[in-house]
Amino acid sequence: MQSLVLFASVLVAMFGITFAQNSNYTEEYNWNGTLSVPMDGRQAIESGRIYVQLPNSSTPIDIRILENVSVTLDCGHLVTPSFERRNLNAVWKLRRRSFDGDLESNPLVFIPGTRNNGIEMFGNNGEFLRVANPTLASRIEPSNVGEFICEYNDHNIYKVDINIIGFSPVINRAGMLPSNSIRIGTNICIDPQSPVPVVRVVCAQIGSINPEPVSFYTFNNQPINHAYFFISQFSIETGLNNIIHVFPGLLLEYNMQGSLNCVLQNRFGNDSETTKILYSLPNVITVQRSDGTIVPPCPHSDNDLFVSCGDSAPGSAVAWYINGVLQSGNTGSRQRATVSGNYTCVISNVCGSVSNTTFIKDAPTIAPGTGIITNPGNTPVPAGTRTCVSRTGVGARVILVCNLSFNNESVSDVTFSWSTPGGGSQSGSIIAASSIGDYTCTASNQCGSSQATTEVVGRIELIKETGTGIDQIVNIGSRLCLNSGNPVTVNCNADFGTNVTRTWSRNNSVISGVTGSSYNAMLSDVGSTITCAVMNPCGMGSAATQVISQVPVTINGSISALNISDDGCNRPGITNTTADLCPFDGEIVVISCSSNEGYTISGPGGSSTDTPLVIWGFALSDSGIYICRSHNIDCGAAEDSILVSASGVPPLIRANPPGTPTLILPPKRRITGVNIGVNVCLLGHQFVSIDCWTQSGTWPITFTWTAASTGDRVIQYGMFLRVSANDTDVYTCSASNAFGTSTASSRVKGHLNVSLVGVSPQGNRCNQLRRRPHDVDYCAFVGDNLTLSCRVNDPQATTTIMYNRGGSVRGSDISISPVSSFAEGTYLCNATNDCGNSSDILNLRVYDPARIDRQQSLPTPGPNEVVIGAGRSEEPNNVTFGRSVKLFCPFTGIGQADATWLRVQPDGFTAEINTSLAVFSMNNTGNMSVLTISPFTEEFEGTYRCITTNIAGDDAGDVVLQTTIEVIPEWVTSPWSECNKICNGGYRTRNITCVSSVTNMTIDDRFCTAGTEPRTIEQCNIHLCPYQYVVDRWSPCSSTCMGGLRNRTVRCYNVMTQQFIDDSLCMDEGLTRPNTTHACGVGDCPPLYSWLVSHYGPCSVTCGRGTQSRTVTCHNVISELTAPDSFCSNRSKPPVTRECDTGSPCPNADCTGESFLCAAVPSSMCSVAAVRNACCISCNPTTG
Repeated sequence: MQSLVLFASVLVAMFGITFAQNSNYTEEYNWNGTLSVPMDGRQAIESGRIYVQLPNSSTPIDIRILENVSVTLDCGHLVTPSFERRNLNAVWKLRRRSFDGDLESNPLVFIPGTRNNGIEMFGNNGEFLRVANPTLASRIEPSNVGEFICEYNDHNIYKVDINIIGFSPVINRAGMLPSNSIRIGTNICIDPQSPVPVVRVVCAQIGSINPEPVSFYTFNNQPINHAYFFISQFSIETGLNNIIHVFPGLLLEYNMQGSLNCVLQNRFGNDSETTKILYSLPNVITVQRSDGTIVPPCPHSDNDLFVSCGDSAPGSAVAWYINGVLQSGNTGSRQRATVSGNYTCVISNVCGSVSNTTFIKDAPTIAPGTGIITNPGNTPVPAGTRTCVSRTGVGARVILVCNLSFNNESVSDVTFSWSTPGGGSQSGSIIAASSIGDYTCTASNQCGSSQATTEVVGRIELIKETGTGIDQIVNIGSRLCLNSGNPVTVNCNADFGTNVTRTWSRNNSVISGVTGSSYNAMLSDVGSTITCAVMNPCGMGSAATQVISQVPVTINGSISALNISDDGCNRPGITNTTADLCPFDGEIVVISCSSNEGYTISGPGGSSTDTPLVIWGFALSDSGIYICRSHNIDCGAAEDSILVSASGVPPLIRANPPGTPTLILPPKRRITGVNIGVNVCLLGHQFVSIDCWTQSGTWPITFTWTAASTGDRVIQYGMFLRVSANDTDVYTCSASNAFGTSTASSRVKGHLNVSLVGVSPQGNRCNQLRRRPHDVDYCAFVGDNLTLSCRVNDPQATTTIMYNRGGSVRGSDISISPVSSFAEGTYLCNATNDCGNSSDILNLRVYDPARIDRQQSLPTPGPNEVVIGAGRSEEPNNVTFGRSVKLFCPFTGIGQADATWLRVQPDGFTAEINTSLAVFSMNNTGNMSVLTISPFTEEFEGTYRCITTNIAGDDAGDVVLQTTIEVIPEWVTSPWSECNKICNGGYRTRNITCVSSVTNMTIDDRFCTAGTEPRTIEQCNIHLCPYQYVVDRWSPCSSTCMGGLRNRTVRCYNVMTQQFIDDSLCMDEGLTRPNTTHACGVGDCPPLYSWLVSHYGPCSVTCGRGTQSRTVTCHNVISELTAPDSFCSNRSKPPVTRECDTGSPCPNADCTGESFLCAAVPSSMCSVAAVRNACCISCNPTTG
């Protein structure tokens, strides 16, 4: 209204334009121009009527009134008084206004003087028109609004536009509700576990208003999809009453939740209300990286760890707590996790609230113990602390515990495991240990692990001994006698205990440089005490060894007749130069001994204790060795000896000379005696006694026997040696006296033992055959590597291997590689030595496992015949239906082979070929087996298997057969169907099939000649029916989209009487009643909202370049009401303006300036020449 006043002021100031006002109507309104009654309509209501003079202009007056106001229109004052009014007739027309405010295209003409729905024309010439006169109607109806047009005979047209000031609709938020329903604005919480089938949401208006509103609905600011929502109406109250049927199950299935909005709208305004549809709050808490990857709840060094409670539902609020402390700065669905502890997510919305907690945990850290606990008793020893254990008794078992360095709540999922000595393991945080070694505890959870090791040390138990050791290794604690000059080891070992250190001392003085487990005692240690002290963290032990030695003795001999220093061995007649004392017969000999202890002298001439031995009158029998032994008990007796001998002759054995023939005992003789020097051959049951006689030598003579296999060890004393055939060796007899030694030898041999054997990496194939052959020693397969070896018990024997084909090989082995069939036969090994000869025979048999020959050429097939080889292809072989097929199976093998054919069943098992059927025949000739199938049909499709077998093995080969059909196509018809009508002309049908005349099997239609197909349909029962069904036209579809129905009426009709009759009569005639309903509108619904554009207006300038504008609004395609632009957001909004060019340049010379009042002039007024010239700059943007 202010802009209108301003505009009027501008017009008065600039152009002198004024508005006339008729003062004769003090309680009525008289307007000339485009004016509006105030929107609240109060003055109009109070006056009860409005009087309006139409202006002398074609521009309509815009009058907005309330519904209960009367309006009188006057166009009579436009006729000058000089005219005869009776000669002029006014004609009134009404261009009605539609619901959305648009004027309809065709005016409605009223006859003067008639009343039409509350409209009355009166006056001399019908120049007055009263609309909604209270005497005729209580109010203005929506049908009586629009553009009222007054025309006179001169065709001057005067218009007034009456528009109702209506009320915007208001949603009923407190009225009555249908049963089982909720009001719009009430939120819906869907339980995902058990959603209800349907929820009815009521959106109704308060009372009835004019114009009635239309309703439209959105879900999440998008038009609702009728697949998930259904709209119906109810009639509890007046006005618009709708029910939105919500289907929670469908919303859940497609993960849909959000805001359901109902809008009631007419051209005067709108009202809206929202129901939030939400799921009952789930709260599944997870631990993630920033990229969403699910990870264990463990802190990361890069701080890239988050706790997530999922995407919160629309309208929900999220709060986070860490260890019970609210994180006020975070309301999102994720919380960064940088410390361990409880992370709680609380989600709240109108459906309630739910919380969930997860624990961010650290890897467990073991709190290791330190030091050592030597006597823990029953107190657990922490992992990492050393402790002690005894081998037996008290302290033989300790308890170990694995303690963590923080509270148990953070490590509730920790597992404990121990690795124990010897590769064992135990589980649990507490274990018992009884073995020495390292016990390592590992504490782990999904975030990591840590370890600590306890060393269990054994308490020392020193290995001690008592007694005395003489020149041999001893353990500490025993005495050691050193009688020789060699060092002797003293050991200091612990039977139990680890990590020990040792200290050695001599007579309480530490021996430097000796720390090991042993000490080498020397002669210099005799008379000393050697001590070993062993220590570890659990204790120590010590023991001592006393080092002593023998008391030495010295023996001497003298001849009374000679000087005491003269041994008499250089006198004439003495032949023994090795003796220490050489007396003659009859001389007095004195044997003496010097010792610090008691002693005994003994020899051939007698014995004496602690006194010299005197031989009064020495004789030859007194010759020999005399020994003096001390009486020392601890370190053993010391000895010294001398050889006292008179003159004599060394022995000489009587032996057979070299070259004496070997003695071979007769088989029947069990034992014989031979002189030394003779070689003997014995059989297994025979013995020989070898005699060792001397032909000279001074007695006493000693005889000893040795064997070559045992070296110098004496195996027997005496002159005779008995030997069996099992004791083959070289035996030597030695005869010795005081004056020398004589030796001689004999060789004892057993008779030759020969064995011819086969050696092969593949082994003796006789054990691999289906049955072991008789009289065969060794079996080989073709291609094996074989060596025949002749094994003899005398390595010096000569061997020769001969075979039955006439050849021979000297030596013990013959190689046959690779084995072929020519190697089969008998082989003889002959061995010879000085005991004679012996031989052994080996019978060799060569085999080749049966095999199918997959390379052998197959015969040429005959007419109407197919030839296929077994085992040559895994692909199916196509055989024309009705032909003969021959399956060939050639086979090889050494060792009689045969072949048979089997048929493989679908389950993989095989069955014998039923040769009793004429279609099958089998022929085995030599190394060939042939299976013939004739004629071949699809009945015999499948896999056929040839199996060839001999003693050495078997082989199998498959042939897969399938049928192909030789096609001779022709059309075949089925019988005609029953006629579909019993009268009035029907039709009957039949099927046609393309078949092969050879097999009578159905084949593809393309094989039969196109265009030659027999008829498939023909007329039948063409005579008239007495009754028939008559149908009406289909009704319009109940819905243009998302599925609707069309309906029609179907009635039974008597053709003869031309009357409708009862349906049962048509049914009795067997007539099929046509459908009365039909599905329609099955496509998707078009968009509910679209952009509505007007034509572009005039160019904003009359010269140069300007702009054109148009209105672009979003509207409901059904109600055609304007809607917010967001409802059309799924479509691009068309442009509102565009450039325009008038085609003529603007003159600049006459436009030198304009009044500041031009700023208030609307651009539409620039079409007035006076305004355009006065406001040349504002009306011409391109100017200047």
